[in-house]
Amino acid sequence: MTVETQEIEYKDFSKSRSLEKKAFVSKLFKEITAFANSKGGKIIVGKEDKTGDLNAQPKEVIEWLDNDIFTSAINRISDNLVIFKCEEKEGFITITVQESDDVISASVDYKGINKGDCFLRENHQANLAKGNSLKKLIERKTISIDSRLNELRKIVHHKFVIGENTASLLNIFDSLVVGLESNDEHISTVFDNLVKQQFICSYNLPLSKYTSMQMHLQTIDSIIKKIAN
Repeated sequence: MTVETQEIEYKDFSKSRSLEKKAFVSKLFKEITAFANSKGGKIIVGKEDKTGDLNAQPKEVIEWLDNDIFTSAINRISDNLVIFKCEEKEGFITITVQESDDVISASVDYKGINKGDCFLRENHQANLAKGNSLKKLIERKTISIDSRLNELRKIVHHKFVIGENTASLLNIFDSLVVGLESNDEHISTVFDNLVKQQFICSYNLPLSKYTSMQMHLQTIDSIIKKIAN
């Protein structure tokens, strides 16, 4: 007999008579975001929780859990970026979920999930966070973000003082999972202006919000292009 823990969840679809993709994605969305809202963890798809047996999963399950495809499916439902990785080995899949910087909730209604639903890992399972549990979750994530920004602020102030204020030298957004691609030469200027506005001029940009980062970067990028023209 095997036991699930606060950090490990088992899922087995080998005996399912009929599998419907939306229901499958919905079930794992709850589990994945519950781990992300908590301390992170792993979902073993293919392990039976009562016996501990490892069972080869149906072909469609393995196809649905392709890392890129499944990541896109989960993040289309989520209101913030969920970071996880699917690894397949001998017919079963391990989904490793990273703890999120923000509270993760559903951005749309989706097969048994209502827009705004937020899940939390409690008593070794994914539960809908509400009331006091939801309040504590929001407070904990806010404190975490504030602590990170305080540390980043010290780094940025120091590097601005010593003149190392280019994107390549600062390199401070890696932990915030912000991706920015551009072939334009002025992209370092966009980055520098963004950092300067946040840390030097007290512009209150919610740095941990991936979508907000993209929006503000695009806005600043367009402004600089207009000036250049």
